[in-house]
Amino acid sequence: MRGRHPNQAAEPAGPPVLVAGRLIGVRRWELVVDDAGALRLRGSWGGVWQIDGKTTWAQCRRRGADATARQHRDSAPAGSCCCGLYALHPWKVVGDHHLAPGPGDSGLAVHGVIEAWGEVQLHHEGFRAQYARPRYLVVFGSGESTDYGRLVAQLADSHHAELLEVADPEALVAYCRRRELGLGRSTVRSLLGGEDGRR
Repeated sequence: MRGRHPNQAAEPAGPPVLVAGRLIGVRRWELVVDDAGALRLRGSWGGVWQIDGKTTWAQCRRRGADATARQHRDSAPAGSCCCGLYALHPWKVVGDHHLAPGPGDSGLAVHGVIEAWGEVQLHHEGFRAQYARPRYLVVFGSGESTDYGRLVAQLADSHHAELLEVADPEALVAYCRRRELGLGRSTVRSLLGGEDGRR
């Protein structure tokens, strides 16, 4: 999912969707150290996610010379904006390199599965949600025996999330499929009017 540039015309970026229960998606965070010296998960919008099992709320943080005027009055995510807490549909993770570092990332990546709710803007690749929290933090390959694995385990504990050890992104997708986590391809197609988003 790619956010629109703030100067583009304000067209709905995805339909709002009401789902029963929590919506599940896969995402990555950058690992940062906060002012108190604690390790935190930072989203692409620059803010850090809440710890101790608390809910992270989406906020519009449009940037630019006229940032105040650019912010909308609706709650985030708004259909005419690119704000919200992003996640991919689990089946979209493999093959599109969505778990690879992005151009603005400067640190270590942490991957996970979130549960989201509230206002949700649906897209072919994933969704943007109003509220979310980490449900699983993921270690690929080597597991908890490495420094990185122990770091992710510590983060999982601070977020009251489960630590999930899988071999690779394909194994993460299989895990989500077995447990019926996330919206299926056909459900997404039907909610978005029949298009599957393949290019």
